[in-house]
Parts: sequence; C-alpha cells; structure tokens
Amino acid sequence: MEELAAGHGVHSGAQRKTVWFELWPGAPVPPLSPWETVTPSVARVTVTLSDVPHALYGSARQHGEGLLREVHLAGTGVPPRDLVVAQDASHMISACMTAAVEQETPDSSTLSLRVAFPADAAPAVTTLRRVLDEADALAQQGSLLTLPALPQIRAFRQWLLDQSTGQLSGARLDPCCSSPTGSSNAAGSPSATR
Repeated sequence: MEELAAGHGVHSGAQRKTVWFELWPGAPVPPLSPWETVTPSVARVTVTLSDVPHALYGSARQHGEGLLREVHLAGTGVPPRDLVVAQDASHMISACMTAAVEQETPDSSTLSLRVAFPADAAPAVTTLRRVLDEADALAQQGSLLTLPALPQIRAFRQWLLDQSTGQLSGARLDPCCSSPTGSSNAAGSPSATR
C-alpha cells in the first residue's frame, strides 16, 4: 500500500476499526516497485480452431459462464472440486481465446484462430466439458434458473472443448460447424457429437 498511496493508517475505536488511505494526488507518480515482475514460464501448445463463428463463441461462452455460476449458487449436482476445476478452466479458455482473437483482424463472421493453451490443460478442459454437460442436464430438468443451451450452442461448445482436449493430446483438426460439403450444420463436426 505504501507504493500506491500518499498516506495510510488505521483508526481504532471502541466498536470499530477504520483503515484509510489517500491516493497520490495528481502530479507525483507512485514509486516503482522494488520487486521485479516475473511471468511464470508455462509450456504452451497451439490449438488451431478453424471457421469459428465469433458470435456463436460469444453466446456459448456467456451461457457456459451462466451455467457454472448457477450450479455454484444452487450447490447441487456437481462435486465442489470439479466445479472449481471447471471454473478455472473456463477462465483459462476465455483468456486464451481473447488473446487469440486480438491477434486477428476479423473481416468475416468466422475466424480461424491459433490459441496457445497451457500444455497440461487437457484434464481441466475435460472436467469443464463434463461439468457443463451435467449443468445443462440440470437446466433441462428445471433445477436451475439458467435455461438449457440451444442445440447450436451446445454443439459448438462441445466441438470447442473436444477440439481443445484432442489437439492438446495430438489429435487432428476438425473445422467448426461445417460438413465435408461445406453446408452449414451446427453439429457437423464429428467431434461435436461425441
């Protein structure tokens, strides 16, 4: 706190304690930290995701986050340890996908992305897929306030997670949401229906 504030302190009373601080006023810049920030080196594997519908990814991400939040609040159906792993994996995928999208210049509604995932992420992504499937089943039963996923969102989410775990394990690439003839099909990828 000393490096971020011009002053700070604590006032203790009979029934309360007040912690206070003043941010640096306008001109003075807080001193640099004596601690050097070191980014941990984590082995990465690049996962290639072809023909990703950007809007569908956004909808699937938002729905998945809603399912995880609702399962957490409901406290039912999913072991707490699995839920923690799934939430961490969801945040990791979101951060990696955001970084990959920022490297692209979208000129169409679909993107081909090269996403750098931690090399050891496959087990966590597998847990995320299982937890989201269980949460979606709970939503279909009416046990959650969140509605179940639309079929195209469910198929896309399964494709994305299957492609991620598969490629992290050395499997081949399947394009998103298209059949071999090129016609649009939300579950056209073989891995989307696993």
